[in-house]
Amino acid sequence: MNQPMIFFLIIKRDGKIPQLRFLTKRSYLNDRFQAQAYLKILADTLKHFMAECTNVQIILPARVPIVRFQHRLSDLQCDVSMSEFKSSYYMSKLLWNLSSIDNRVAPLVFVIRRWAREASITQSTPGPWFSNFQMTLLVLFYLQSIEILPKLNYINEQPTTTSPQDILAANGDLSDDTILMNELENIRYVQSNKTNNSSLSILLKGFFTFYETFDFQSSLITLLNRKNMSKSSLIQTGKDKDWPIYLENPLVPSMNASKNLVESEGERFRETCKKASEILSHSSKNLLSLFEECHQILPDDLIARAYPAPISIMPDLETDINQDELTTINDIQQDQVFHNTHQQHIVTS
Repeated sequence: MNQPMIFFLIIKRDGKIPQLRFLTKRSYLNDRFQAQAYLKILADTLKHFMAECTNVQIILPARVPIVRFQHRLSDLQCDVSMSEFKSSYYMSKLLWNLSSIDNRVAPLVFVIRRWAREASITQSTPGPWFSNFQMTLLVLFYLQSIEILPKLNYINEQPTTTSPQDILAANGDLSDDTILMNELENIRYVQSNKTNNSSLSILLKGFFTFYETFDFQSSLITLLNRKNMSKSSLIQTGKDKDWPIYLENPLVPSMNASKNLVESEGERFRETCKKASEILSHSSKNLLSLFEECHQILPDDLIARAYPAPISIMPDLETDINQDELTTINDIQQDQVFHNTHQQHIVTS
C-alpha cells in the first residue's frame, strides 16, 4: 500500500466546530527541556515520514531551540521553534520593517551574507563562528552608524506614566505584546535619511572599511539608542559578563546574541574585511572577484572546537578492570576455547 493517506478530524457540536485542545502531561524540569524533547520527536517525524522534507537539523543549544529543514518542493528553508515569547516572529518583523525604510538595506544584507558564506565566516551549521542573524545585525549596525537607519527607541520612548515593571518582564523581554507590535509597526514609517545617497557599491566597501579596524573587545554592537556604547557599561551594572564579542539582542536588552563566538573569530572577521576592502579598491574587481579571492576554509582549531573527537565508552582493561576480574575473564575464555576444541574433536572422531 504505497498511496499516501490524509486524515481529517472534524468535531461538530450544535452545528459549530469548537476549539480543539491537546492536553499532555508535564514530565520535564522546565519548558526549555520540554521544548527540546518535543523538537527531537518532530525532527524524527520530519526525517522519516514527511514527504519533501530534507536536510533536517536539530539546533537545541540555541536560546530558542529549533528544528531546521528544507522543503524540496517549494525550495524553502523552514525553522520550527516552541517558545512562549514569540521572538522569531517579532525578530522577523523587526528586520523586515528596518529593510522597508531604505531600499538599499535588503540587497546589502544579501550580498554581505553571501560574501560571509564564501569566506567561511558563516556556516550552514551552528558553531563558534558567525551566524547569518549575527551578520545581519552587523550590517544594520553599520547602516545606523552612517545614519541611513535610525537607532531603535521603542524601549526608551515609552510613556513616563508606565512603570518599568509593565514594560520589561523579569528576564528583560518586552512583556506587553501590544506595545511591542505597535512600536515595531511604526518603524516602517520612519523617513529614510535623504542626505546619504551612497550607492550599494560604496556602502559595500564602507562596510568592510568600518569593520576592518573595529574594536570588538571594548565596543558594544547594538541597534538600540544607548548613550554608553561600551561593553563595560553592561558588565559594571552586573547585567552580563565580559564576552569576546557583544551583539545585543534588539528584542531582549542586555542579552548577548553572540555568546557562541570566540575571540579568534572577531580577528578573522576583521582580517577578511581588510582583504575585501583591498580587493574592492581596484576598479577592475567586481563581486565575483570578491567572492573568489576571499574564499577560504575554516581553521583547523575552529573545526576541532566545533566537532570534538568522540569519547570512547569502551572499558580500558588496564584501568577499569582489576587484576582478579581480568584473570576470571581469561579463565572463562580459555574454558570456552577448550570446550569448543573438545566438541570438534568428538565430531571428527
